[in-house]
Amino acid sequence: MFLVSCFLALGLVTIFGSLFSQQTAGELFEKALYVEEAQGGLEKAVGLYQQILKKFSDNGEVCAKAQLKIGQCYEKLGNTEAVKDYELVLKNFADRPDEVAVARERLAALRQEAPPGAAVVNLPMRDARMSVEAISPDGTKLLGISEEGPDVVVYDTVKKQTTFITKFDQDREPLWAGSPVWSPDGTEIAYTVALDSINKKYEIRVSDLRGNSRHLWKTEGDNVWPMDWLPDGKWMAFVSTDTGTWQVRVVVRPSAGGADREFKAPAI
Repeated sequence: MFLVSCFLALGLVTIFGSLFSQQTAGELFEKALYVEEAQGGLEKAVGLYQQILKKFSDNGEVCAKAQLKIGQCYEKLGNTEAVKDYELVLKNFADRPDEVAVARERLAALRQEAPPGAAVVNLPMRDARMSVEAISPDGTKLLGISEEGPDVVVYDTVKKQTTFITKFDQDREPLWAGSPVWSPDGTEIAYTVALDSINKKYEIRVSDLRGNSRHLWKTEGDNVWPMDWLPDGKWMAFVSTDTGTWQVRVVVRPSAGGADREFKAPAI
């Protein structure tokens, strides 16, 4: 009788263990959600959401929600880890538009609305040898000029990777690039290229993040550099100085090329 009881007990343990192991990603998510919202156990909820990422990595839908919830829990706790977790939503779940939209909104709010005295979020540069001039709209990339040469470079703070947008051969071409600015959606970069610094020949180029470029405007006798894109991304404003009369011109031109609108300051 004792042996029968032992076997029955062992069988029950096996059955319940099997049922536990078969817990779905959705069920674990609901449990974490209950712990977070009903019980207020933010740190415990983070642990459960992290379990989902480990155990159900093939379930993109639930994992995207779990990654977003981790960021939201950390934000409620006042933990700067929230920024990193929102960035992971953008990096790992780009095919989940709802979660990506919320993550972008929270990143923008954290970076723009941080009150005085709030913790500073550091963007790690590691081996990025560059002078930083701008941060990408999603806050994950740094844009600037390489210290190795006058080239436009982008450093991805998530992937810890530097990409050369331009790569001029200084032994063959007297070229350099400068004044880079992001497009509103972060997919393109506008910058100045010096074709001939002595004779004041410059042009504006636009490149994607792979370095594929197009020529937007070319000038002789003027210095020219991009100032900013308009919010719709279809127009770009850049400044041109006529070196003969020292007159500053602000030119607004379609980013795909075409007729422009020009505003001139009084000549000096």
